[in-house]
Amino acid sequence: MLGRITIALVIATTGAVVAADLSGAWRVRTNFEWLAALDCTFTLTANAPGSCRVGDRALELREVATSNGDASWSMDAEGSAPGGGTVRYLFTGKFEDDSTIRGKVLGRDLSGRFPDQSGNFSATRTR
Repeated sequence: MLGRITIALVIATTGAVVAADLSGAWRVRTNFEWLAALDCTFTLTANAPGSCRVGDRALELREVATSNGDASWSMDAEGSAPGGGTVRYLFTGKFEDDSTIRGKVLGRDLSGRFPDQSGNFSATRTR
């Protein structure tokens, strides 16, 4: 008579998922030499997810999302492309802890005249 053997496979992870709280003030730095450090405030309301300041300009945040330790958002910067066009910056990253996010940033010229630029970013909670 054959017996049944049940095998339980347990997959262990080395790190816990960090609570994805993006609300508040953050300093965001990229490795794009043309993009100065951003001071961003995520309000995360339906009508106004927040904004980032670059010098004296405020850029509205779009498509802000967090899930399972991941964070993403985008913003449009008019006049940021060569020739004065608009660049959409798309940020996708992971929370390292409750005050640090690291990930990738994609700069896309919305006119389509220039190729996408990809790089890295780090964000640190400031308050």
